[in-house]
Amino acid sequence: SPLHALVTALLFALTGHTVLAYKVTALCTYLLTTFIVWQLFRLHPRVQLLALVLVALPPGVLLWVFGGLETPLLMLVVTAASAIVYRQATSATSQNNAILTAIFVLAGLAFLLRFDSILFFIPLMAAGMMKAKSIRSVSVAITMGAVLPVAWLIFAYQYYGDVLPTSFYEKTPQLTATVLEKNLLYTLSYLLYSGIVVALLLPAMTYAPFDAVSKAYGRSVRDTWCLWVGLSLVLIYGLTMATSHMMFSFRHFVPYTPAAAIVALAIFVRASELQPRRYLFTVAVTAMVIAQVYQHQVTMSGSLNGLAPTGEFRNWGVRKYN
Repeated sequence: SPLHALVTALLFALTGHTVLAYKVTALCTYLLTTFIVWQLFRLHPRVQLLALVLVALPPGVLLWVFGGLETPLLMLVVTAASAIVYRQATSATSQNNAILTAIFVLAGLAFLLRFDSILFFIPLMAAGMMKAKSIRSVSVAITMGAVLPVAWLIFAYQYYGDVLPTSFYEKTPQLTATVLEKNLLYTLSYLLYSGIVVALLLPAMTYAPFDAVSKAYGRSVRDTWCLWVGLSLVLIYGLTMATSHMMFSFRHFVPYTPAAAIVALAIFVRASELQPRRYLFTVAVTAMVIAQVYQHQVTMSGSLNGLAPTGEFRNWGVRKYN
């Protein structure tokens, strides 16, 4: 991860420390990421509460905030781009050149943090170009976003003789039935235990009538279709490598957890005009908090993969791993 390396080098130059300085930086990115999602739903206090549960509490998120590597930096970049897309999709204002450029620049930064992030950003950039007012604005956005990635690829090829990172060869995607089955089970487990699946289903359980709720789902998906597509591409790619070495606690998808939370919470916003069953929402959120606390206990003492039935380090908790 070239950008992560540059960030840590800068932190050392400024502070004389690497690990401690980066942990402080990662904590700040985590708090800022949580604030972005929380602020995005400021008109809906109940939704804000669920946002905190989905973004701030999952043990995989907290583990990788302090676990080093590029994960918290990528999480902030992805969340910022997702927030821009959501705000743009749900506001009456038209897209301007600054918004389009911002999406492309964030895509370039994400690429320098983790190359496979391009899968998430392709539909976001495509959606931005579809709304662009001129070819010139698209050209400017592409140029601004591509400068740093192209510069790095040229340097990497000249210096290393290869543009792909070492991790690609250590964690080369595999398409065997065994690998796909294992990664599918691991992925579904994470999406369930992190609360994403529950949050996606919760509007159907807490609002009535069902026909109106289904329309809220449809409108929400139309609003944020590019986020849905981007997240789907990330998950599909994860089926080939989600349980590779050093991918425990679902590091592959942790940076995209806030983005997944945004698309889930957007459904609540669309359904907010309907009659809610508030007690069901309270019960569900309480159960999710209890489940997350229990998972933290499991992660600390039992398994770095939490409650997932498969994955790396099934019998190693954080204490033993450290």
